[in-house]
Amino acid sequence: MLQMLCKKGRSENCMIKVQASILINTTAEDIFVAMIDTKRHRELVYNYVDQYDGPEFLSAGSYFHWRMRLYGLTRRVHSLVSAFDPPRQYQETIRINGFMKAVLTKTLEAEKGGTLLAWTWEYVPAFGILGKIVDRIIGGKRTARRGLEESLKMIKAAMES
Repeated sequence: MLQMLCKKGRSENCMIKVQASILINTTAEDIFVAMIDTKRHRELVYNYVDQYDGPEFLSAGSYFHWRMRLYGLTRRVHSLVSAFDPPRQYQETIRINGFMKAVLTKTLEAEKGGTLLAWTWEYVPAFGILGKIVDRIIGGKRTARRGLEESLKMIKAAMES
């Protein structure tokens, strides 16, 4: 089965995808501005520790370094805003050395009762098929889903308070 998920052992074929969404009772514009304000990441991003390099407000091509708690350790995260379409969507290309490469897409869509905020996390564990096996053992997909869901709850709480 793992061979089907990681065809030919190439890491780009080991992509794991996790999605979550939440309805927030405010405008897409307000949510978008909050998400690109790096001073607010501690209140909006689950297990966020701090940002040690990069801009105060994210925009197309912004490169920033930050830290997060992951499996009991503080990890350095390298992020690049690889797509930027305010207030509808932005995307981060993320690298955590020796751990994973990922793409996080944040999409906002007006709906009756507010804005639907959806996050899609697509990641490739480091070390190809071995990384995929380790990811399954440590519950990587479950951990990623929890991170998305908790972050979305944090954003909802901050935006609706």
